[in-house]
Amino acid sequence: MKLRNLALVLAAAAGLAAQADDAGVLLQRAIRKESVEGDLKGAIELYKKVVAGAAKNRAAAAKALLRLGECYEKQGNAQARRAYERLVREFSDQKGEAREAQARLAAGGYKSVVAQLIAKGSSLGLRGWLIGRVTPDGRLCTFIDQQTRDVGVRDLHTGEVRRVTNEGTLAPRGTGAATYPVPSRNGKQIAYIWRRALGQPELRMINTDGSGMRTVPFRWGSGDYFQVRDWSPDGKSILGSGYVHEPYWWGVATIDLGSGEMHRLRSLAITT
Repeated sequence: MKLRNLALVLAAAAGLAAQADDAGVLLQRAIRKESVEGDLKGAIELYKKVVAGAAKNRAAAAKALLRLGECYEKQGNAQARRAYERLVREFSDQKGEAREAQARLAAGGYKSVVAQLIAKGSSLGLRGWLIGRVTPDGRLCTFIDQQTRDVGVRDLHTGEVRRVTNEGTLAPRGTGAATYPVPSRNGKQIAYIWRRALGQPELRMINTDGSGMRTVPFRWGSGDYFQVRDWSPDGKSILGSGYVHEPYWWGVATIDLGSGEMHRLRSLAITT
């Protein structure tokens, strides 16, 4: 009888070990989908399966939950915060992952993808300043080429770096410099400010492949300033911050990309 009980215990232990191994294998598959194949949706589904099996392998589930939050970040999905909060709440025994989740929450909800890329520094291989944004699908990162002051993009999956505009001050027939390149929610267009060598700046849009550049009919006054911050979900307007010189106004506003009309949302001016 004792031998039989021992055999049952050993069989159960072997079964648990196999289940833990299965969770580990599933986790590695998810990581490969995310990092190698660039399939965020597929990776998210696999990470969810690992998290669902938390009772069998808490270590793997905690790692999966942390990476799940990272995937949501790349998509610009607010569920990233929920993933980190759940990790802190339910997996405090997994100290490394819980500590990382707490750090992301303390940094304003979660670290932006751009902040993570800046932390990697020269490993990006960018020839310019990383002052743009990463597309919601985590595919492209916009930047300004330091040598020509043109808009550039880097494909974060293939490593390819290419210039999108070719009008910077050091380029043939250069007329100015680009600033604040922000990709649209669908990752197909980039909005940016073109600072001209002579004359008023321009608000421009261009496709990420370098085609279809057009100037938005936004009216600039002398001394006006505007910085692109984000696109609306429907791609018809952009959100930004800046100031109008006369009469003076400083705050947050949207600009309609069709008409160029500005809609002031909130003043940031300090009055005394």
